[in-house]
Amino acid sequence: MNLKEYCLGKDNNSIAMGLTSAVYISGFSCVVLIPFYIYLYGADVIWILIGCALSLGIMWGKESFRFMRYRRKHESLMTLPGYLDLRFGGGRRALRSLAAAEIIVMGLIISAMMLKEFTLILSKTTGISTYITTSIVVVLVGVLLCVHGLSTLGWISVISAPIIVVVMLVCTLLIFLTMSIAEMVRNMMFTGIEGSVTNYLNIIYHDGKLIGACDYISLLSVGMFIIGVPFQLSLFMGMDDGAAIARCRRSAIAFMVVIMSVSCFLGGASRGFMYPYEVTASLSDYINNLSLVIAYKLPCGKLLSVLYLTVVYITIIVMIAGNIHSIISTLSVDVIDKLYIVRRGKSHDVKIYVLATFVTIVLIYFMSLCFTYNSVNMIVVFMELLGMSLGPVILMSLLWKRMTAAAAVAGMVTGWLSVVMYEYITGNAAELGIDRLAFYEYAASIGSAVPAFMITIIVIVAVSCLTKCDSEICEEFEEVKHRIV
Repeated sequence: MNLKEYCLGKDNNSIAMGLTSAVYISGFSCVVLIPFYIYLYGADVIWILIGCALSLGIMWGKESFRFMRYRRKHESLMTLPGYLDLRFGGGRRALRSLAAAEIIVMGLIISAMMLKEFTLILSKTTGISTYITTSIVVVLVGVLLCVHGLSTLGWISVISAPIIVVVMLVCTLLIFLTMSIAEMVRNMMFTGIEGSVTNYLNIIYHDGKLIGACDYISLLSVGMFIIGVPFQLSLFMGMDDGAAIARCRRSAIAFMVVIMSVSCFLGGASRGFMYPYEVTASLSDYINNLSLVIAYKLPCGKLLSVLYLTVVYITIIVMIAGNIHSIISTLSVDVIDKLYIVRRGKSHDVKIYVLATFVTIVLIYFMSLCFTYNSVNMIVVFMELLGMSLGPVILMSLLWKRMTAAAAVAGMVTGWLSVVMYEYITGNAAELGIDRLAFYEYAASIGSAVPAFMITIIVIVAVSCLTKCDSEICEEFEEVKHRIV
């Protein structure tokens, strides 16, 4: 297996890549996060799913074809930093280095945090020490990626996607068949729901209160970071033509529509179904409690409980493996290979990705052990940091030919700083004395994604207008835009 096959896979024209995209994005969010958030906050979380669907529509509708065309024009293209370098004429070391550093550093942090959360879930549900489970997961993921690269996630997704749908659908149907709606509602009333059960199950209410315009924007924008996720974007580079993208898109949409619908019903029912367990804000406790209730309340409960936990494990492993794959690909192509750290020879490519894999899994392992405090919300914030730094830059570079390399650098820095500053200001509003300002309540409720995205776009446009764009770059942009493959 050479470096290109490792990064882009061997057979990207099949539905495997579409299911890889679907399981990576929708599997983790719909099997794990969305049911948990609906269980905690109510049905208004469905707006997050709608926002994610809109962002995925932008990715598959706009970004996929452009990435495929750039890769067809430049056969050496394998990574996101490589794309940014080629998009702006080549030789952009500062731009490529900044993008690579951000993907590697932020990817390590996100992967370590997800690994920590996953090992907590494993420890809760199996009773095995977190040190042992952490070691097993990083070694397993590292070995699988070393052997087959991106293709590993392809065949895992093909096998697991139908299993995920069937298990989640069966569990949800049996919950509604074994427990009456009246009993479920009565149980919900005993769990401390804010307001009425009707409002809890109403998508226009949050904590018993009617949600406003800023709340809609905040919920819909949560999924905006998806447009800048490196692993998802790298899948498009390996596809050879528009027909392949269309096939992958259809398989991804079919999976996502079903699993999103099922996750909403499971999340809405789980609060009443899990009574008399106390409501918990811990994801690992929620997964563990739900598996226990499935085991003793549903027909064939023990089998379904094991299958449910297996599905949870698979979706989290695919998410972690996808992030690790992006880190290894970037580290291999944009750092080790470019700096000639490994001598060129017959086994040059193998040495590169094996070295990158070893470095990555060791760093993630020790970083995960260092986290004494971890939460799902923190993982989402860091994913937003990465997505809002890369997303607007990638999107504008694909849609606007006048954009310059200087604007790309400024956009990445601005997107990252915008999220950091927003989180810091809203988190320390009382100390800073701004919580009394008239606009603060609206600004705090809108979330960081929309302000960060808008500010980044403004900076990209401003810097592009102040700097010169090479005519050859504009010509190549038009050629790629209208390229027929």
